[in-house]
Amino acid sequence: MTKAELVLIVGSKGNYSYYLNNLSPSTSIIQINPQVTQFDNIATLNIKDEADNVFKKL
Repeated sequence: MTKAELVLIVGSKGNYSYYLNNLSPSTSIIQINPQVTQFDNIATLNIKDEADNVFKKL
């Protein structure tokens, strides 16, 4: 994770602070989750929808 340029977080429920602490400050984070999560404030992009709906559109 220290070399990741992009992290995609899909529907997470849990504490993943270990992984976040190991990300480069330049890493972009995209979150797909209709709920409020711990990642809302740090994500580069928040997509507030169900993952199934988002992936159908890709």
